[in-house]
Amino acid sequence: MSVYKDKKTGKWRASIRPPGKPAKTISCSTYEEAVKKEAELKKMVMDGVALPKGKADKAITFKDAFWNCYNDTTQEKPWKDTGHGKKQIYYYQQMAKFWGENKLLRDIKKEDWYLFVSQYPDTATRNRRACCINKVFRHALEQGTITADNLLKIPRKKEQLTRFVTYTYEQEQAIYQQCDVLGFNDLKDFVKVLIETGCRSEELINLEPKDLIKSKDGMIARVFRNKTKTDSVIGVTDACKEILLRRSNQQRFFMTSYRQIKYKWETVRQMLGQSGNKDWVFHTCRHTCASRLAEAGNTFMEVCDWMGWSPNSPVAKRYIHFFPKVKIKMAKKLDELRRDRVELKVINGSMETR
Repeated sequence: MSVYKDKKTGKWRASIRPPGKPAKTISCSTYEEAVKKEAELKKMVMDGVALPKGKADKAITFKDAFWNCYNDTTQEKPWKDTGHGKKQIYYYQQMAKFWGENKLLRDIKKEDWYLFVSQYPDTATRNRRACCINKVFRHALEQGTITADNLLKIPRKKEQLTRFVTYTYEQEQAIYQQCDVLGFNDLKDFVKVLIETGCRSEELINLEPKDLIKSKDGMIARVFRNKTKTDSVIGVTDACKEILLRRSNQQRFFMTSYRQIKYKWETVRQMLGQSGNKDWVFHTCRHTCASRLAEAGNTFMEVCDWMGWSPNSPVAKRYIHFFPKVKIKMAKKLDELRRDRVELKVINGSMETR
């Protein structure tokens, strides 16, 4: 690597020649800028990050653009080896599956984007994916692999903190009764554990007996969160424990595929007249668990920890209305504070305790 001044143009240049690759030279206005750019290029080579292209007309695929962005640790908030970065990989995988990872980045237009997110009606879900794709495009523009006229910029929409739909106890019992009629014992257990644990369906399908941990106070379970690639520890209720222990002689508690269990679920929905109801899905079991945890008197932070949410997550904020008991207790504490205060009465300009 070297920094030198171009005699013809008067510009300072930072130059690097990675092993086995052609040299890369960047033009800078000042010596200080060139030294800084030289250090950035050196770090990119050491981190295995692709260097900026010399020309923007060279085609770059969506796959290469994403991983260039992910691995670039010179950014203000890099993704590599972070929890936030793991979420971006999850979003990338969904986009790559939809468009194809070898689709040229410059060929992804707004109409392609809106077609992709049409399968995610939730505003927060769309916004998170928009942040991901926007950063990939900005990074590609900074590296010179796309031109400004091909920059995709998706505006974020203001999220409405609408309420999630949950199952009532009566609806839950109706599901179990229909499972008994159809002989879907595995589906009955599956739905009950979903509601008792708050797991996503794919998380529960992957749950194994080794994930159960016994303690002197009861039983807990370690759940791997597919979405964030992290582990959460949750409690195990008596109803849930009975099911899991009964199924603990298998490699996984539910030896089924999502397709198989979903087929039985669709049959139950149809028998209950809910086949057209978009809210009658497995994920509503997760909403139901969160709401019941809150209504049982658990704090917002406790519920977030159980469900595997960040407390400042837009999803978590949509559950705030499920905490009536906590708010009532807070109001009662204010009442108690007022009652406990010593009342004073003013007599002849002095204070007297009554």
